[in-house]
Amino acid sequence: MIGWKDEIAYRLRRYTGYAATYEGDGIRVRCDNEDSFDVSIYQSDSDFTVSFDGWHEHFGAVEDALNCFAFGLSGECRIKVIVRGTTE
Repeated sequence: MIGWKDEIAYRLRRYTGYAATYEGDGIRVRCDNEDSFDVSIYQSDSDFTVSFDGWHEHFGAVEDALNCFAFGLSGECRIKVIVRGTTE
């Protein structure tokens, strides 16, 4: 079985207009489109954390985390941002 970072690199081949940064135990994807948002995944000792801009979720299973990460890169994923004053 390939590692989860290799799996992400494989999945990223389907996308264009992004910059992927490998940061220690994680990967951050920054999209060039102003309507897009950053997507990241990090591994800790006990789980994986997937983040879309300010939202995040923890996953115990790598496959669930990878699927969520891929969803964040898809055209189907949207984030609703609520602003109070100047704080999102």
